[in-house]
Amino acid sequence: MNLYKRGMIFATFLGCCLALGLLVGALGTPYWVVSRAERIPNTEKSNGSVNFGIFTGRKSLNVGYGTRTSEFQVDELVQLDADAFALDRVYWWGTVAGLTAGLLLATLSAILAALNTAVTPAAALPGVPGIYLCNSLAIAANIATLAFWGVAFYKSFQYNVLTRDDLDNHWTTDGKAMFGFSYWLVLGAAIVHLVNIVVLAVGTRERESRSTVTPIAEEKTNGAIMLY
Repeated sequence: MNLYKRGMIFATFLGCCLALGLLVGALGTPYWVVSRAERIPNTEKSNGSVNFGIFTGRKSLNVGYGTRTSEFQVDELVQLDADAFALDRVYWWGTVAGLTAGLLLATLSAILAALNTAVTPAAALPGVPGIYLCNSLAIAANIATLAFWGVAFYKSFQYNVLTRDDLDNHWTTDGKAMFGFSYWLVLGAAIVHLVNIVVLAVGTRERESRSTVTPIAEEKTNGAIMLY
């Protein structure tokens, strides 16, 4: 394997590390959804905000007498307050599964890229085809993550991200929620994996072009020797 190809494969290793970092950031930050909140009887003096991620969230509400801030567990709301915080458990579990698969595939892609930078595996699966496969599957996992959370947003979060107690106290977030930056980190990871595939394709095509040119040059040389 020539130095050029090894360099391109090492570039995909760096890309996989970046994608892994983006997914870890998405997992660890509670900003998959952010929303403003207001209290209907007193919209001028009341204000609030809600943000949450896959596992945790924070709520700050002010009815005019000071802001009350509290943290909550998303999985508890899914189970205990499902009538208000109407996140279908299927979409939540689908998001968790997709994100987990994305993390594992990004890690495996990085390991294979590092392996192929150092040595040339004899089998196809641990070689460049395996890097292609893992990056492609990582893209699919990231897209599935975005899709599950996106469906949950359009079916539930855009209408309400509050508990039943908050709703009974006349708070609302209807039409005020949006995707937070944590959600878009997953899209960034998918784009990085796509770039990795392009980099691999460029590196492989360069190798093929060189292997094609070399026999032609040798054939011309042999012909010149015979003519002489």
